[in-house]
Amino acid sequence: MNENKIGEGNKMPKKAGFCKHCNTFVWITENGDCEHGHNANSITEIHIPSNSDFTLRIPTNYAGGHPEAPNQLGSEFTELILDSSILALQDAHNILFEIPLKDITDVRVETQGQIESRVTLSRMLAVGIFAFGMKKREDNRIWFLLVSFKNKLGETSTVIFQSYRSQEMANHITANRYKLLTETAKSR
Repeated sequence: MNENKIGEGNKMPKKAGFCKHCNTFVWITENGDCEHGHNANSITEIHIPSNSDFTLRIPTNYAGGHPEAPNQLGSEFTELILDSSILALQDAHNILFEIPLKDITDVRVETQGQIESRVTLSRMLAVGIFAFGMKKREDNRIWFLLVSFKNKLGETSTVIFQSYRSQEMANHITANRYKLLTETAKSR
């Protein structure tokens, strides 16, 4: 999927919804149609995004970690959406959760092997020397995006996404977060 910059140079619609023909979330025009020309009867799940300046949408596999969606979603289609103030995960029908960029504390990209090495250390502490006998799989070609943030309870949570565009998304999150925090500091 290519980078999706919506509404460059145009007045941007205020509402988004799921288009049955496009099979994804789209912007809704002023007359209620899909931005790609499908009529209003094709649109469901209409909502007003917290910020209508979406800059990047990438397909991803959600591996878990968010308190509002703690379990891995499996093979269900999910898309990671980044705008100037929010990181969101949506499935084919709904926004599953949003993370304000101001609440993000760390963004990194790691291989499956790097993640498993930390898990192996934890496993060793939990089960002792027998941890080395437990089977583990190593594949350093699979990349994961790890985003740590302060959740609504003030605790740190880390969400994990698998995508071939993990590094690109990490770069965009870092740049958008820096811009948001810089603008906030200037306005004080």
